[in-house]
Amino acid sequence: MNNEALNYFFKGYFHQDWFSEYGTFENAVRDFCENENESKVTLVKRALNELIEDGNITEQIILDHGGYVRPEAFELTTTNWLKKVVEIMNP
Repeated sequence: MNNEALNYFFKGYFHQDWFSEYGTFENAVRDFCENENESKVTLVKRALNELIEDGNITEQIILDHGGYVRPEAFELTTTNWLKKVVEIMNP
């Protein structure tokens, strides 16, 4: 798993003020895809897919990578939220 890519994504786009800046997690993900180069987006997608494949994901993994998003606030498990994030990254 590429921890550097995960840190970059979560710290950069799901920081403490992400909701004030983006309003929705979908907007944050779209901003990431629009403002980062294709190789960075690919690295992050790969790292997120590895997390999903590993299974047994908790919200703590997001916190450990500098993110301040709570998937349960969207009535989603962390795994399902990560899957939605990856879906948004795949136009």
